[in-house]
Amino acid sequence: MNKVRIEKSTQFRASRRLITLLLLLLMVLIVGSAVWDYYSVEKVTWKLAERQARGLIFQVEQAGETAAYAEQSVRVAVTDHLFAVAYLIRRLIHDEGEDNLDLNLLASEGGIGRIDLFDDHARWRRGNMVQHEKTDTTIQSFLQTGSREQILGAFQIDSLEEKYYGIAVGLPKGGAVRVAIDFIELVQVRQEIGLGSLLLDLSSHPEALYLLIDSPEGILAATPDLPTWIGTSNDPLHEKAIHTEEFKAEFTIVQKEEIFEARTPFGETEGVVLRLGIRTDELQKIRKRNRLNITIRTGILLALSLSLSAYLISHQNAKLLAAERDRMMLEVRHLEANRTLQERLAAMGTLAGGIAHEIRNPLNSVTIAAQRLEMEYQPTADISGYHQVVRALREEALRIGRIINDFLNYARPPATNKQRQNLTQTLAQVIDTFKAFAESRQVSFKTNFGDLPDFSFDADLIRQATLNLLKNAVDAVLPGQGKIYLSTGQESHWAVIQVTDNGPGVAEEDRGKIFNLYYTTRAEGTGVGLALVHRIAVEHDGRVEVSDTPGGGATFRLFLKL
Repeated sequence: MNKVRIEKSTQFRASRRLITLLLLLLMVLIVGSAVWDYYSVEKVTWKLAERQARGLIFQVEQAGETAAYAEQSVRVAVTDHLFAVAYLIRRLIHDEGEDNLDLNLLASEGGIGRIDLFDDHARWRRGNMVQHEKTDTTIQSFLQTGSREQILGAFQIDSLEEKYYGIAVGLPKGGAVRVAIDFIELVQVRQEIGLGSLLLDLSSHPEALYLLIDSPEGILAATPDLPTWIGTSNDPLHEKAIHTEEFKAEFTIVQKEEIFEARTPFGETEGVVLRLGIRTDELQKIRKRNRLNITIRTGILLALSLSLSAYLISHQNAKLLAAERDRMMLEVRHLEANRTLQERLAAMGTLAGGIAHEIRNPLNSVTIAAQRLEMEYQPTADISGYHQVVRALREEALRIGRIINDFLNYARPPATNKQRQNLTQTLAQVIDTFKAFAESRQVSFKTNFGDLPDFSFDADLIRQATLNLLKNAVDAVLPGQGKIYLSTGQESHWAVIQVTDNGPGVAEEDRGKIFNLYYTTRAEGTGVGLALVHRIAVEHDGRVEVSDTPGGGATFRLFLKL
């Protein structure tokens, strides 16, 4: 039945293959055209944005060269002023003592934002403004270096938003004094020189969203009205910016707003980068028009493709229905043949039971008589010949009994009891039974079980089929040299039990016959064991196959439907 279904499925696939290939080719062309158009417009919009960004950046770089020296001079002047105030405080502490200092007055007269005094453990002692965090990490790092003075650069205090720019100077008796100005003041000074005025002019540019000079220490200069996320710890582009070594540009979405940001190194200082953000409103309009055109064109082509598909499928339905009818009729014939076979086997079982009953009684008498003849009577001449004949008589009687049992096992229809269970656990009993048998025959036996899902099967029948395959392998190998390998695995929707041996293998002309009832290649065989394995496989909608083992021997594979 499964073979018929596979053949019909193959015919079905063959009849649809040409249609499927044509439709797939058409779909690929439609989708490929849409994707090509989409990325072509994306590329054009990116080039437009890049060209505009490069033009604005060029203007800033020209102004930056003029303003760089002035800005550096301002920074040096501010830093020198801070050191001057710090050393003044240091001298006053030495001359008048720390308690007599009016830090508020010194800060006011010196134009200083913060004056803070720390002990030798970097703990804050006093200052013109309160500091809630008593131990300051920046001062702690400074004291650990053992330096006399240090430029701290931009820093924050108490995890607040306010930033400062400052320096630190060590005190004679330990500790340090930190002097700083509000970072915004430094930014404002820079904005008032050449570059600052240019940034102010660019803020009115209709396409420029922002322009700033970023650095590891923070923003050095920027246009007014920056987006709220720039300059904060949540700035997603800050880390990318300060590691930029050449011109970079990208579309990105920040806080649900798409922007086009271009970045390029600025000046001679490492980490100082010019960042330009451009609004993408006009570019988005171009994109939307492009997407609408692509959607309309693709929709029309897909509608035509679907219409063609519907026509071709409807044209094939008549053929498919006819093929399905033939398949169903063939399945019916197979079902009827299987039913006839089951009825015949049931009749054979009934007949075999009666014959076995009639044969077993006289056969038992013959066996008992042979035993008595061997044990109780002694001939007057040719004793060895007498015993040889009696043993042959008894062995043949036992062989007839085994043949009757095998015939009954095959002819009697098995009452399958399929339950959802684990194949590995089921075969564990077979292994325990077979190991001792293999050892007695001096045969090496190894196992390897794969990971299989639980499925429905008759445990007793599967154990019987597996044991038959193993015993068949033992009969095929040489004692002392034989090797048998039992493994399980999964292939597609099949569970596979595989038995491999290193015997002589199965001749090509015998492979189509060995699963037939009473066909055997061994003189002592009954021809029932493999036929029973085949029948159990069929009961589980499966099959059994035989092939050569690489290196010599035979491999039997029992397939069970998952």
